[in-house]
Amino acid sequence: MFRTLNLGFDDFGWESLDARAAAERTSIDGLISRAAAHYASELMRRRPATRLPRHLGRAAAGHRARVAAVTVGLPASEWNRLRVQAARQREPIEALLEHASLLYLADADRGRLAAR
Repeated sequence: MFRTLNLGFDDFGWESLDARAAAERTSIDGLISRAAAHYASELMRRRPATRLPRHLGRAAAGHRARVAAVTVGLPASEWNRLRVQAARQREPIEALLEHASLLYLADADRGRLAAR
């Protein structure tokens, strides 16, 4: 199931996503889809890093963000898991996917993706 959402990152965020996508030989959309799937799997592990930081509200960070439409492909069950988590954290699904993308970059940098 594919959904197109508007996600926002600063220039460093987009550049980091672009570099990781190139390293994985995929598109930004493909990378963010992988990040969302990774985040959904981390929810099952009850990892504390799945909680969005409260001090970094989307509105506060958004003034520097460059927003772009991204098409994310996930199974319906994972979309549902993400939707429930977004509601639980009282955040829009876009904020959850932005966080998931940054968590994915951090885990890739630390070698956590290969370990799983």
